[in-house]
Amino acid sequence: MMRQSAGAPSDRPHVMILSRCSSEYNSSRGGVDVLARRHAEILAGQGLPVLYVGTAPIGDDRIENIVVRTHDLLPPRTANAAVGPVAYLINEAAHVGHAGLVAAKVLRRRPVDLVVSNSSLSTLLLKVMAGRTPVVHYVHDGIYSSDGATTERKSFLRYLVNNVLEKLAIRAADRVICASDVIAHQAVIAGISETKLSIMYPLLRPAAPARRSGSLPEWLSALRPYVLSVGQQTGRKRFDLVIRALHQLPRTYRLVLVGDGPLHGAYRLQAEEEGLAERVVFLPDVSDELLDRLYRDCSAYVLASENEGFPITVAEALLHGRPVILACPSTSRLGETLAYEHFAVLEDLSEASLARAIGDAIRQEQARPEELRRSIQTWATARFPTAEHILREYDGIFDALFGRDPPQPGRSPGG
Repeated sequence: MMRQSAGAPSDRPHVMILSRCSSEYNSSRGGVDVLARRHAEILAGQGLPVLYVGTAPIGDDRIENIVVRTHDLLPPRTANAAVGPVAYLINEAAHVGHAGLVAAKVLRRRPVDLVVSNSSLSTLLLKVMAGRTPVVHYVHDGIYSSDGATTERKSFLRYLVNNVLEKLAIRAADRVICASDVIAHQAVIAGISETKLSIMYPLLRPAAPARRSGSLPEWLSALRPYVLSVGQQTGRKRFDLVIRALHQLPRTYRLVLVGDGPLHGAYRLQAEEEGLAERVVFLPDVSDELLDRLYRDCSAYVLASENEGFPITVAEALLHGRPVILACPSTSRLGETLAYEHFAVLEDLSEASLARAIGDAIRQEQARPEELRRSIQTWATARFPTAEHILREYDGIFDALFGRDPPQPGRSPGG
């Protein structure tokens, strides 16, 4: 149960959760918006009045929804790998900025004691426009631009988003939530006091139990064995490398890509041009139930990315007992933080290293599938936080903002 902070402005602090409200493709939402919704739900479950600002309402009577209607400034889809990421970032900036203005307008009319902002741009807008309302900034993707960017254009965009804006936001915010110890370490290097930081690894939705009756849909059964990757196809996540790595894996293996985005067409075209159309399966719109089945039945999960904090999809794959390969130069320290033989962190963004790591994971999974699943699930359940862990971190935030003595941040995912 969440305790009451001594100096809170009311018996139950009124909290606004402002999601990123970034570009959406069908029902495909980014992990940031998923986590924003989950945080709103657990806070409301403790009896706190919660306002949720997002592009789709949360179906929970305890939460008041403020729905933001967003519109793309540029065509959201393209087969041009050079134009797609730029269009996505322009659209996202417009959506996030609009959502920040909506939130600021609500704050002028409504009593809100605390705002949790999930975007650097909206955090900066609210610090300018929200008066004295404390703003907590949630850093999801890390603070430094990736050394793995392959073009000057991408390097500049990542530098702007993950360096300039994030540094300004963490300095301006009253408190900072970090999605991993790695991000907290980056914040300290950037000059932020540890006493301002809280660490919250992804809050996971429990894996759905396997059904004892019934069978897999015929089309899903036919996919096995397959490697799974999930995420918005915007360019930052390097699905192009994962597709090319398929050339170096057994021909019987498929790659299942779940998600949508501006480069969806480009990736489909790439698979066709490289003769991999029969081995790459695109699923742009899946239910939670189907995603659970895909996690559970894949042989390995892989994510290649230019920059990550700690991706929720990686955590969910581990919770399902699947070996994981994360190829991301900016997350090399995760190998120290979450050292485990079935969670490989690669600093090399290349198809060759990806293929080797995937092949190793597949061979281990095939040798002892059920034993491996139980081992990974046990490890992940112990490492990733429950709702109670997250609530304790929020207690620390409330104490720091409304109480007397700011708490010291926890140093592990479990609190």
